[in-house]
Amino acid sequence: MSNYTIADLLEKDIVFIGSDWKEDPTATDSVLPGLRYVGEKPCVMCNDVFSWGCADSEGITEETLPAFNQAVDECNGDLEVAAMLYCARQGKIRPQGAMYTYIPKHLWPLFDACGPKREIDAGNPYKPGEYKKKQA
Repeated sequence: MSNYTIADLLEKDIVFIGSDWKEDPTATDSVLPGLRYVGEKPCVMCNDVFSWGCADSEGITEETLPAFNQAVDECNGDLEVAAMLYCARQGKIRPQGAMYTYIPKHLWPLFDACGPKREIDAGNPYKPGEYKKKQA
């Protein structure tokens, strides 16, 4: 089994340190009214994985690190695909259809198990496998 630490994942640019904000209706003096800054936390980046043109992330902790390492093993050591799988499982959502083009086809069932089938809409304009990579 993989045994990455959060420090290892920070070094490999799979994890970054993000700001942590919590809902707080009394936070009227905050730069974001209704939210209170509570510090920083490690996050797995998953930009564009779930919605077209969307910056997104999922937190990772010592408690959820085994789930990330399990995803690494299931994705045959591919950290980028494992990061997508970890985020999909944490968010209980399938990736947008275009992202399936970047996931080995034999791993699609793992991603399909993360959440219900996605509707085609502005954030998810393609069915899985329909998007074609552009040639450079």
